Amino acid sequence: MAQVAPQTLVLRREQSGGVARLALRRTANWMSLLALLAGLVCLIYLIAISSVLGAGYDLQRLERERDEWRARNEQLELELAKARSLTWVESQATTRLGMVKSEALTYVRVDQPAPLGLEPVRPAVDAAARPGLPQGQATPLWRELAERVGAVGRQLALSLAPGRPALESTVGSSPSTGL
Repeated sequence: MAQVAPQTLVLRREQSGGVARLALRRTANWMSLLALLAGLVCLIYLIAISSVLGAGYDLQRLERERDEWRARNEQLELELAKARSLTWVESQATTRLGMVKSEALTYVRVDQPAPLGLEPVRPAVDAAARPGLPQGQATPLWRELAERVGAVGRQLALSLAPGRPALESTVGSSPSTGL
C-alpha cells in the first residue's frame, strides 16, 4: 500500500467535512424554503375560507332582508285591496268624512243644449243590426258606452264652468228623462 502524505490526508478530511457542511446547509435552506411555502399555502387557504364565510354571512343577511321586503309588500297589497273595496270606502266616508247615506235618489236633468263643438255621441251601427254583423264591422258596445259616458262627463264639466248656469236638480224624476 502506498503511503499518503499527511498533508494530503488533512486536505481530504477538510474537503470531506466541507462537503458535509455544504450538504447540511443546502438541506437547511431547502427545509426553510419548504416551511415558508407551507406557511404561505396555509395563509392563502385561511384567506379564501374567511372570504367564503363572509360571503355566506352576507348572503344570509340579504335573504333575511329580502324576506322582510316581501312581507312588507304583502302587507301593502293587503292594505291596497282593503282601500279599494267599496265597503271600506263607504265606512271611511261615513266615519272619517261625516257623510251620510242618501235616503232618496237624485237625478240630474240637463235642459241646456250641448256646448259648441260637442255633439252627442251616436253609435256607429244600429243596435238592432249589431247581433248579425261580423266582428270588425261594428263598434264594440263597451267602446260606445265609454264614449257616451265621456261625452256626458265633458258636457257636465263644461256646464259647471264659471259663468255658466248651474245644473237643474230634480228629486225622484226618472233616469230616462235625464241624459
